[in-house]
Amino acid sequence: MNTLEKDPQYLKFYDLLSKKTITELVDIYNEESAKGNVWVSSRGLFLIALQNAFLSKKVGIDELSRKEDGYSTFSLKYPVRYDANQNRLIQIK
Repeated sequence: MNTLEKDPQYLKFYDLLSKKTITELVDIYNEESAKGNVWVSSRGLFLIALQNAFLSKKVGIDELSRKEDGYSTFSLKYPVRYDANQNRLIQIK
């Protein structure tokens, strides 16, 4: 667990999101994607928790997440759909 994941606000978000179904998480992701580039620290924690909720369910997020200069990125550029056969998120471009 990294430092952010010890943050009480992050833990609250993760606890809430980890209980959601994959479909609910996709809906939440798409709502966040529609908001565009609005950033506050609590949203950053929420998005990390959302990313980790997908990962905890073993959902592939390779189209959305990558390592860049030692940091993990999580793209909100496009909405997504869940492909159950491949167990991964697909961007809708």
